[in-house]
Amino acid sequence: MNEPKKVQYRLRRSSRRRTIAIHVSAAGEVVVSAPQWVPVSEVRRIVGQKETWIRKQLDRMNRKAYPVITRQYQEGETWYLFGEPLVLRCIDDGKPGAAVDFVHRQIICSGRTGSNRMVLLCRSVYREAGQSYIERRLVGLCRMLDNASGGSLRPHEVRLRSMKRRWGGCSRDGIVTLSLRLFCLPEHLVDYVVVHELVHLYVFHHGREFYQLLGNVIPQWREYRELLKRWSYLAVV
Repeated sequence: MNEPKKVQYRLRRSSRRRTIAIHVSAAGEVVVSAPQWVPVSEVRRIVGQKETWIRKQLDRMNRKAYPVITRQYQEGETWYLFGEPLVLRCIDDGKPGAAVDFVHRQIICSGRTGSNRMVLLCRSVYREAGQSYIERRLVGLCRMLDNASGGSLRPHEVRLRSMKRRWGGCSRDGIVTLSLRLFCLPEHLVDYVVVHELVHLYVFHHGREFYQLLGNVIPQWREYRELLKRWSYLAVV
């Protein structure tokens, strides 16, 4: 009889944490938060102790019927930014602007709930997050692809757009387009989607050569592809 696969989890370190916490996200991803000083061996031990509970949570997520989320841009809605659940706060104080408060897990927008202005403000949060991500991560991801491919291709341009069905795309003239909803995802999944599109600079089809190059940069691409399916109903902007 085959033994069950070990529980796969993402380890997140924090200098402010004092204990180890295990969370199974609505998308079915296991996230372990641990203090900086805790050794990996101790994290593995705790995960092993909690394996039965973790598998029960994963099974519950697998059996869950995923609803279609329709955004109303109203006070109290749950949104996701880089995998973190945040509550939308609508403050109609006449002062234009939007801000993210990760400490209190809030997106704070100045505008009337459900208004067109609120729609634009919410999307501006993801546009700014996307621009920041590109500035912070794109060069490093391109260099990883350089090492894997032996080349040095770069996108001609990176664009951010509101797209409901697609995570991103790459045109034959080297323009990479990323959906605003992409930045709802945890950063390692954003990396996966961006690398996927960057690989198209070298291989435009989805044949064996494409997945071989993708796997050289992101060996876990199959696992990440499945996680994207779970996140697709949560990532709504």
